[in-house]
Amino acid sequence: MEASRTTPTTSVQETVESPRTGRPTRRTFTAEYKRRIAAEYDRAPAGQKGRVLRREGLYESSVKQWRAQI
Repeated sequence: MEASRTTPTTSVQETVESPRTGRPTRRTFTAEYKRRIAAEYDRAPAGQKGRVLRREGLYESSVKQWRAQI
């Protein structure tokens, strides 16, 4: 006779969380900030553009996108 196999049942209490729980929120930028940073980036000499981006924690693609929006 074959022994019946049973899986043990455990009582696990599930917590319902939103999919974004624990994730950082995206930054939002005002139109004034975008204009100011885009202008500063454009005025910066070739070797200093990266400094502006690093200081603000931005990518060049963001500034290009903002320029199209403004």
